[in-house]
Amino acid sequence: MSFLKDETARLWQAARSLYRTVVSLDAQGALVDAVEREALAIVAHLAEALAATEYDAGPQHLEAARSAALALLGLLSLWEDEPPPATWLTVKEQARRLVRQLDDALAHPESFAGHGHALFVAEPATLPAKEALPVSLDLLQPNSRHCFVCGVENPCGLQMRFFQTGPGEVTAYYRAPLCFQGYPGVVHGGIQASMLDEALGRAVMGTDPDSARLFYTARMTITYRQHVPVEQTLRIVGRVLKDRGRAVRSWAAIYNEADELLTEAEGLLLAVPEEEARQMDTEALGWQVYPLKIEG
Repeated sequence: MSFLKDETARLWQAARSLYRTVVSLDAQGALVDAVEREALAIVAHLAEALAATEYDAGPQHLEAARSAALALLGLLSLWEDEPPPATWLTVKEQARRLVRQLDDALAHPESFAGHGHALFVAEPATLPAKEALPVSLDLLQPNSRHCFVCGVENPCGLQMRFFQTGPGEVTAYYRAPLCFQGYPGVVHGGIQASMLDEALGRAVMGTDPDSARLFYTARMTITYRQHVPVEQTLRIVGRVLKDRGRAVRSWAAIYNEADELLTEAEGLLLAVPEEEARQMDTEALGWQVYPLKIEG
């Protein structure tokens, strides 16, 4: 038996629709507020329980996910005395289906391990066609396999791809999934810092895997100006401000779809010592330029 990721993905989408529906309902103000909070708590519980199965296939996580799905059904029953919104009926059916799947998973927990977490992490990096037009694929920078930000095979990471868009300048496009939010709908500040840190270093890196200039971040100062939204296309830019060889000062920023500056950082980078760089096993790191998936 294998866990049906597509079905749980539909539940996840429906649960988000549930939240949006609850927020938009005009009737019973106090009750709507209570239901809204409860729906968010249930979805968070469900996500946490399924994510835990990536590392531990123990039945306690499957039981927790099943309890959350049943709680979601109980929440929906509040509207059984009157016609519920159509969205809620969809969620109800999906929740029932998930309960059945979890019953099956509980009978064979070993086959469930590693399937749950993938539902809540970023898919392999995809650059929308409209944004790919001004970017040459020849300028794509190398990636590793396991890095949290650029690791193309890291299921828990960002899997970001950067382009060399000018001398000492890089650009990346990214949509942060819900699992990287802090406050609802907002990319967590730590995730923003990771994106900016990567851009700071990549601004000086270049595109050739064999001659890439590698640096450690010695200092980084971040200014959070506006909320960075999840599930929207972001543009991340990095630029070299001053290059002194072994020490580089660079700047990075995150922009939204309206080209508004959301967050920016300035950093001091120090070159990885030559001997240390020579000892790096680039094959083990998977350090190379990987093909990029583009929509359209």
